[in-house]
Amino acid sequence: MFESVTRNLTRKFNDKNVRDFEATAQEVRQAVLKAASPVWRQEENAVASRLRQALPPLAADGLGLQPVREQAILDVLVAQEIARIDMGIDLVIAQPH
Repeated sequence: MFESVTRNLTRKFNDKNVRDFEATAQEVRQAVLKAASPVWRQEENAVASRLRQALPPLAADGLGLQPVREQAILDVLVAQEIARIDMGIDLVIAQPH
């Protein structure tokens, strides 16, 4: 299972067509959910709801998170949480400068 997730995520990060953060975050979340147990796939929305509460609020003045960026961050956090709890994997994502 770990090897499958690793291969899939490595392929996604190396794909030049999937370079923007929002698309990559969504792909990572889907890859983790595909490998997750049925129990944790069903818990996805509950995990997302709990994590969303911890994010800073959206701000109309542009200083807070924008909705698209917030969703991408949430996608990564949900993937990390499910991978950690369900599979015992610490999912680390680095964005090059």
